[in-house]
Amino acid sequence: MLSSRICARCAWLGIILDERANGAAAPRITAQASRVRVYVIPTDEERMIAEHTVKHIGQAALLN
Repeated sequence: MLSSRICARCAWLGIILDERANGAAAPRITAQASRVRVYVIPTDEERMIAEHTVKHIGQAALLN
């Protein structure tokens, strides 16, 4: 999983991944002993990109 690799590279921050929580798609994927809490926040990145693009194209069209 991508989150496992990211957390492993950030271990120097004190991140301790809870593999069970990560595998179960829990909102918080770090162990209680972790110095840093890591949460998974669901998002629809493609939709956000599309909304921002429409916003900026719309603004550009008004200026022309």
